[in-house]
Amino acid sequence: MPDLLKGPYLQWPTTDGVTVMWETAECGVGEVEWFETESVHSGLSGAARTIEASRSMVEEDKPRRIHRVRIDGL
Repeated sequence: MPDLLKGPYLQWPTTDGVTVMWETAECGVGEVEWFETESVHSGLSGAARTIEASRSMVEEDKPRRIHRVRIDGL
């Protein structure tokens, strides 16, 4: 994996998506993995209890130094 120069950082947020960007020292194919959870507040402690979780991943289509992955449907 190439050395990380900048990021990751979020760009162009919408009501149901966001673009994740980062920059690396050399070209490479990047991927973003995220987890969606539905949780409920569990009382005065401020903790949340997870009801259901799902995992998703998006991979870039070609090697690059400035990486950009759009996640929609959040």
